[in-house]
Amino acid sequence: MRRVKEVTPLRDYRLELTFDDGVRGTVDLSALVGKGVLSLWHDPVAFQRVGIGTSGELVWHDQVDLCPDALYLKVTGKTPEEVFPALRREPAHAWDKSLLRHPASPQTLCARRLPRPDLASPGY
Repeated sequence: MRRVKEVTPLRDYRLELTFDDGVRGTVDLSALVGKGVLSLWHDPVAFQRVGIGTSGELVWHDQVDLCPDALYLKVTGKTPEEVFPALRREPAHAWDKSLLRHPASPQTLCARRLPRPDLASPGY
């Protein structure tokens, strides 16, 4: 798993990223603005407040994060099989191989809404 080590927000919803293996590049996230949990980015100032989470993922306001592996694929243009050699292995069982494809691609980013501790149940 790759980790983002440095992030610099740029104009027009772009980010300059440096990964733990030294790879650097720019990713354009403008096409994602306002979609689902990324509606937070309608405010350009909110987008600029990007941080790096404990697992090397990008985070915004402890509400949204982006998978560092998907970002790495997008920056490098590599396929999941090039980055994760274990995906090239043939399955030991006679399963339908189409079910075993990795969902990440350079066009796919993983985004999710993170739990907010202030809204958690009393036993949190």
